[in-house]
Amino acid sequence: TDEAAAIDWPEGTEDADSKMVMPGDNVEMVCTLHKPLAVEQGQRFNIREGGRTVATGIITRIIE
Repeated sequence: TDEAAAIDWPEGTEDADSKMVMPGDNVEMVCTLHKPLAVEQGQRFNIREGGRTVATGIITRIIE
């Protein structure tokens, strides 16, 4: 399912505006979905941009 989301650093992240993720990095991000979507903890997902997969992730926590 293709859904739009905003991806941000967790609140309180130091220098969040200048951070960058490189291949091989493991990071914690906060994804805010623009539309309701059924997801569950432990579910895997891909982040795509321009038809290419740029990241993969696992839902570790659901914030309501």
